[in-house]
Amino acid sequence: MDIMFYDYNLINEFKKDFINYKQNEPNIIEPINYPISLSNIRPQIINWLIFLCENLNFSIQTLYRSVIIFEQYLSKLNNFTLTQEKLNLIAIASLSLGTKIEEINCNYTSFFTEKILNSPQYEIYKKTDLTKMEFEILKTLKFKTLYTTAVDFSNVYLKIFSSYCHENQFLIQNFQKVNEMLLKKYLLNDMIITMQQSQIAYFCLVECFNILGINIYILRNIENILHNSIIKNNNQKEDNNNKYNIKALFSL
Repeated sequence: MDIMFYDYNLINEFKKDFINYKQNEPNIIEPINYPISLSNIRPQIINWLIFLCENLNFSIQTLYRSVIIFEQYLSKLNNFTLTQEKLNLIAIASLSLGTKIEEINCNYTSFFTEKILNSPQYEIYKKTDLTKMEFEILKTLKFKTLYTTAVDFSNVYLKIFSSYCHENQFLIQNFQKVNEMLLKKYLLNDMIITMQQSQIAYFCLVECFNILGINIYILRNIENILHNSIIKNNNQKEDNNNKYNIKALFSL
């Protein structure tokens, strides 16, 4: 495999995208501020969202955006006690917001209410309840929902990887497929709420290289390209307190 890569215009484009994404990552959540059980209730909710996204053919980006919205909202509730029905409403409202941002067909309010939140025999919520919950989430998050996701960072990694391996489309497709599987797997990890989205994407990248047995030289070059862009960006913003944790992001 030819692993030489000399397109410096592309390199600069990747660096710029990566830096821009870093500036819009969602806040890390402290477990103490998370109002539901990390080891019990959270995996049930996330598994449910994964199941819905897979069966409704929603994108991995919709899934990640919905989970981020859900968890950022929960972190603002100050340990408020939530019933399972309320949690379900919050989760589906987050998913509905995610589809409005990412999906072409985004009018799922009626479907989510009738087919997901309610059963044929028992109505728990009305469509207006879901709409009100969406608006409550938006108000609480100050209408900030366009967070950078791990999928965004993974797409940058994939572009760089594809630049090295452009002649091997089969490998690129396998890489993309395995990486998406790993992104879903990491969503179920309890400690993901304490990680930056860039870290999640990077750990998936490393595991993807290990699973597929890809030449480690390419991984090191990906690290160097983006590592240097972060250092350069920080040097240009010495008075900015928003420094990036390079060691955590690029260490195995």
